[in-house]
Amino acid sequence: MAAPPCCPPGSIGRASEYVGAKGSMTKWTLNGREVEVYISGEPAAKVAVLGIVDVFSIHEGRAKGAMDFFASKGFFTALPDFHFSDPVVDFSKFGEWLKKHDINEVVAMVQDAVAQLKAKGAQKIFTVGFCWGVWVQFSAAKAGVKVDGQIGCHPSIRLEEMYFQRSPMELGKKLNSPVLIMAAGNDPDNVKPGGDLQKIVGAMPGLEKSKFLDFAEMDHGWTIRGDVSDPKVKRDVDAALGAAVEFISSI
Repeated sequence: MAAPPCCPPGSIGRASEYVGAKGSMTKWTLNGREVEVYISGEPAAKVAVLGIVDVFSIHEGRAKGAMDFFASKGFFTALPDFHFSDPVVDFSKFGEWLKKHDINEVVAMVQDAVAQLKAKGAQKIFTVGFCWGVWVQFSAAKAGVKVDGQIGCHPSIRLEEMYFQRSPMELGKKLNSPVLIMAAGNDPDNVKPGGDLQKIVGAMPGLEKSKFLDFAEMDHGWTIRGDVSDPKVKRDVDAALGAAVEFISSI
């Protein structure tokens, strides 16, 4: 199945629209623009989870389902449409799409979303990113956006090098909170357990609770786009979500 250039070969492509969402859509003003946001859970919860989806739509795959799962564990969740209903469609024009959705503008929206969650009473805030969303998480940390922890699923931080000629490992040195990185089998070795990123994180003060997991049988994208009718995929989707809750509870 075709996937954008930010994903490694053999990655899972677009998924169908999600059915069965338990939350609702609202609108927030982020970086001066009106943004659609999927919210789920009790707004008064003390722990909030901010979702940052991949280059596809927040309405596709199981991104909303992941937010509902976190909500079922007592967290308030928000999943903004950082693409403004403009997901990647033509992969040959991916570079143009990246320029259109400037990373600095996206990071500014993330910063405002974190501020809104704090204003709602969240005492702890975690981000969960998928693919492109992990690059956004790391870029936000570089810009000084502070959260309590970051969960990165099948990260595409190699975008830093592919399109901007900057080292993704140097970006990793800007992290400012513990991370849980969950890599697929076809993800680069440098984001897997024992890889360069874990070595960097392991040497940084304040990030001691970080954890790296390798889902060797999964393809990049499995957490929200994998076919859960396959028992192995369902097993590892459940395992990844469970690991994310354990990580949040450990901070």
